[in-house]
Amino acid sequence: MRAVFVVVLSFLLLMMPVHAQELQLSIPKHDYTANEVVNITVNLKDFPQKEYIVSLWIYGSEDSQNFRYKYPPYVVKRVVTGKTVFSFPIHEEIPPGRYIVVARLYDNSTLVASATGEFNVYGTMKRFDFDIHLCKDRECTKRENIFYLGERLYVEVESNLSGVKYEGLLTLPDQSKIAIHLPYNTSLTKTGIMRLK
Repeated sequence: MRAVFVVVLSFLLLMMPVHAQELQLSIPKHDYTANEVVNITVNLKDFPQKEYIVSLWIYGSEDSQNFRYKYPPYVVKRVVTGKTVFSFPIHEEIPPGRYIVVARLYDNSTLVASATGEFNVYGTMKRFDFDIHLCKDRECTKRENIFYLGERLYVEVESNLSGVKYEGLLTLPDQSKIAIHLPYNTSLTKTGIMRLK
C-alpha cells in the first residue's frame, strides 16, 4: 500500500506544471536606419518578486567597426509582466552593420541569467575613400614629398565621391597652424617639416 502511495504521489508531482525562470530579450524588428529607435524589451519570466539589476550591452560586429555601448545598470523592481524596455536611438554617427545585444540579470552581484538578440543598422556613416597628393604642379603630374624653399606646393585630393568639401589643418615649420580647404596651394617661404591633418 505504501509503495502504491509513493508511486501515485510521484505521478502527481510529475503532472504539476513547472515554471522555469527565464530572461527573455526581444527586439521588435531586425533592420533599423538613422533616426529610428531600437526598443529592446527584457522580460523576467517566473522570477521571484524582488529587486534585480539588469545590465544591457550592445556590441558591434566587425562590419560595424567594433562599436560598443553599455547602458548603466538599471535597478528593476519586478512588476506583474516583468518587462523593462530599453531605448537605443540610431544616430547618423553610429556605424552601419550588425549589432549583438546582451542582457544580464543580477541578484545582488550574482549573475542569474542572460539573454541575447541582434539587429542591423543601415544607411549611417557613409564611408568613402580618398588620397591626398603633394604635387609641384596644379595638374598634379609631378608628385613629391620633398620641396625646396620658394617652390609652389599643391595639395590635391583624389576621391571616389564628387561634390565633397575637404578641410584640413596645416602645421607649418614654426608650429603655427592654419585651417585650409583642399585643394590648396602655397609658396614655401620657410624650411622645415609641414604636417597636414
